[in-house]
Amino acid sequence: MDMQITLPQAIADSIQATVQQSLKDSIDKLQGDTNAPEWFDLKGASEYLNVSLGTLSKFLRLGLQVTKIDGVQRINRHNLDSFMMDHEI
Repeated sequence: MDMQITLPQAIADSIQATVQQSLKDSIDKLQGDTNAPEWFDLKGASEYLNVSLGTLSKFLRLGLQVTKIDGVQRINRHNLDSFMMDHEI
């Protein structure tokens, strides 16, 4: 059984504007989360994850990937996010 409702144009426009604004706000929020740098030093990575440097060290022992070039250590944001998702319970 299909039902059709005809709304006045002003109400239809208002609903459309509300939905569009909600989508824009959601997209802006998601994009805001990706404004973090692509590569972190260890301190930046711990701040990004909101954990201490000691906890980050445990994560490294548990397999979090780190890139090391001539003694400089960097962790890729994608690796941080993937590590956390892989350990989600």
